[in-house]
Amino acid sequence: MYRRIALIVTVLLAVLLAAGCGGGPNKDDYEAGLRGVQAHLDDAKKASDKASGELDADKRNAAIRDQDAALKAAAAAADKLDPPEDAEKANAKFVKALGAYADLFGKLVEANGDSEQEAALVGEAGPIVDDLQEANTALAKAGYKATSDKE
Repeated sequence: MYRRIALIVTVLLAVLLAAGCGGGPNKDDYEAGLRGVQAHLDDAKKASDKASGELDADKRNAAIRDQDAALKAAAAAADKLDPPEDAEKANAKFVKALGAYADLFGKLVEANGDSEQEAALVGEAGPIVDDLQEANTALAKAGYKATSDKE
């Protein structure tokens, strides 16, 4: 009888572990996901640096398109994160704000150098950036970071 119970328990544990039901998301996995998002944000920053110093309109618009693509990739990666319970609220705010920021850059690409449209869009960025900063601060206060200790 004991052998049968032990076998059933062993099989159940194996099924639960295979299904990922061993305690939910963990900090290390979540932070690894955040580092993946950060890599896309680093790409967006590089493109931003190119765009801000570029006087040629075509090259500037190409850099803005690159920045838009990197932000969309960051938003998609953030949306796939499975945060631990203590990070769920901040993560939701982060994902929402990052998606809004990516959408804003999509509109900037569509503006295609129209300075009036670009100025209006820059005005929309403030609240989105505030939300991103609030989410980042909340994650940091909860002990999460997007960089490794080696950096």
